[in-house]
Amino acid sequence: MKIKKLAAVFAASALFCFPFFSVSADDTAADEVSEEESELEESNPVTSSDGLWEYTIITDKENNDTYASIKSYSGNDTDLDIPEELDGNVVKAFGKYAFHENTNIKTVNISENLSEFGNSPFFGCTSLEKFTVDDSNEVFDVTDKGALTADDGKLFVCCPPASAGKEYKIPDGVEALEESAFAVCSSIEKIDMPDSLKRINLYCFSECTSLDNVVIPDNVTELGMFAFTGCKSLKNIKLPDNMTTIGGGAFSFCESLSSIEFPKALEKIEQAAFVSTGFTEIEIPYTVTEIGYSAFGYTADAEGQIIPMESFAIKGYSGTAAQSYCGENENVTFVALDEIEASSDEETENEDKDEKNDSDHTVIYIVLGCVLGAAAVTMIIIGIVKTSKKRHASGDDDNTDNDMYIDDVDNDDAEAESVQESNENDGENDDENI
Repeated sequence: MKIKKLAAVFAASALFCFPFFSVSADDTAADEVSEEESELEESNPVTSSDGLWEYTIITDKENNDTYASIKSYSGNDTDLDIPEELDGNVVKAFGKYAFHENTNIKTVNISENLSEFGNSPFFGCTSLEKFTVDDSNEVFDVTDKGALTADDGKLFVCCPPASAGKEYKIPDGVEALEESAFAVCSSIEKIDMPDSLKRINLYCFSECTSLDNVVIPDNVTELGMFAFTGCKSLKNIKLPDNMTTIGGGAFSFCESLSSIEFPKALEKIEQAAFVSTGFTEIEIPYTVTEIGYSAFGYTADAEGQIIPMESFAIKGYSGTAAQSYCGENENVTFVALDEIEASSDEETENEDKDEKNDSDHTVIYIVLGCVLGAAAVTMIIIGIVKTSKKRHASGDDDNTDNDMYIDDVDNDDAEAESVQESNENDGENDDENI
């Protein structure tokens, strides 16, 4: 989905949901205009004498300075030189979408005086391979893979889609990513962001169709509108703990994104933030105080119109923005986490009581078992003592019998000796008679 169509979808959703918002899209845009820009006056567009450039004249009322700002280019050059002047007017700026979807351009040569960019000037320039910068230019520089950055290295302006590759490491020290900095870099699967990063602007990674895993650094507290829109392969996104705002349409049309965990510091989720994503339920922390229209539970039809999903569930806390959002959107069901947690606490308390009762019963059973065991041991000991006494008494009778047996033996021996003596005497007498 192209950037202008995305903007149209967003504008349509804003118009449709006007009763739910106190600030319109135009008011929001006006808030973003800086105090310095309010001192600038812009003429109607004019065409250059060679017919290739459309530009406006900017008057800086504070400095009483005038210069040309390029609105569009109609030529077919693949190696594009940004002119130093147009019809005698120094070129210092690009307007928004100046080279939008120009697929001929392969190289852009930044001139000496160029110092300002409008919104997404190179969005959709899918053949763009590199930038070069005039040595005298004090604002811009070129870094890895021909990417355009600010001279101080803190602002990353644009990555050429044709040379982005599968993995891209944003240089250390970069604090902000300019609008559409990586837009339509369809080859990128992994992006490595430095800890120094603080800001991700509009459309920054829009339509990075191969990007599947993203970790956003801790210092990023706000996510720009449509930052990841159209990243249809995105499956995992880790948001920093202190992120407070997710911009409108930030994850719209991320159809592979089936779940996301919101940081506990999150306060605002803007309109259409999760239109046409891959999940049907979400848990929202109690810290969230504002949820924009169509943020959840909506998809887009073939014409790009935002329509309600058949069903969607939001888990949140009673009395919060999560419950209010569900009340305003009939297709979204509210699931009260506080009631679930209360029920869970009650079940846990009952389980604890049951465990305590079981523990008490176990102690009783152990004590009773010990008592019964002691009684049984006592009975056994008593039985052993009684048996021992009986055996002792029986042993005395056996000794008496033994004494009687000994006496009998002694008597028998005496009788035997008497018989022997009688026989010996008889023998002697017989000898004498002979």
